[in-house]
Amino acid sequence: MFKRFQLTGILFIAGLMSLISCGERTNDNYKPENYHYALDSVSSKTADHLFFVGKYGGQAAVYKFEFSNNEYKIFWYTPEETVVNLLYSDDLKNAFFLTVKKTGISKGVSFVQGIKLYRLSTEFSEVEFISEPGDAVQVLAQWAGMNYNIQLTRFDLKIASYVIKINQIYSPFGKLLNDYVETFDFINDEYPQFDIQNISLLSPSGNFGITQVKDSIFLRIGTGGQNVYIDSSTETLRNIMWSYDENYVFFTSSAKISGNVSNPLYSMYVYNVADKKLVKKWNSRSRKNFILVNDLLIFNDSFLNQSMIVLYNFLKEEEVGKIKIRGGCGLTGIPIN
Repeated sequence: MFKRFQLTGILFIAGLMSLISCGERTNDNYKPENYHYALDSVSSKTADHLFFVGKYGGQAAVYKFEFSNNEYKIFWYTPEETVVNLLYSDDLKNAFFLTVKKTGISKGVSFVQGIKLYRLSTEFSEVEFISEPGDAVQVLAQWAGMNYNIQLTRFDLKIASYVIKINQIYSPFGKLLNDYVETFDFINDEYPQFDIQNISLLSPSGNFGITQVKDSIFLRIGTGGQNVYIDSSTETLRNIMWSYDENYVFFTSSAKISGNVSNPLYSMYVYNVADKKLVKKWNSRSRKNFILVNDLLIFNDSFLNQSMIVLYNFLKEEEVGKIKIRGGCGLTGIPIN
């Protein structure tokens, strides 16, 4: 099955990020030629195709989009499993995805049944079964540097008050490097927390950074700590990515989730570092996962069966296409919020 839509461009992934703290706001005389921009002269990576997640046959499956002909088709599907998390490595050569048989809430406790792990060779378009972690209460998957990390929790079958935390680390090629187990007594101890990767908001060259001071967001320039105002916001900074030449920075923010706010406002920014200009800002109620490739910012928009993938050319400052599939689609999975 093939579908077409108009666009130009391709792909890169952004993972889980954190923020850096900074100083006071100043308006400086920033000149781009005074700074060394990263090691690359191009703005983003290139690829021939993009793998993403979309509905097919009542389940979430993996689709493949070919940039050469602007067509996408179903790539990987099984009626017994649904894809919940597809993550690329930084070099785009490898990806892993998780599938599950069933998720839900029983007696006030969440459950995830039948977790399986697959490796996807993006270069050769091949899928390899890696392992079957099994059932869990919660699960987290993420890239940890060059390796892939799965963490999950489940209740001990012998002692009701015990919670088991499993932490597995895989090489980019799917080899299990580490597998360790911790046991917690959630009556006397706190419920085990996941270890989330924290990545600096500094640019790769160290010449720039993003910071937040009170109700404002700033671009920080150089070792002197000079700040350039970007926008007023009390939202928490979430994810960030820099173009290879560091002429652009892309980041998201969201309000803190509280008991009376189940669907907070999310914001996405495109900022021109060289021109000190806010190029674009989106506000919506849907979480923004995004990747960067061939001068395209590619991100999720909306959620559930209305979810789609948007392609925005940040050099031309225009939207160039959307991927829409009946039942919804997303970069890592079908967004639920």
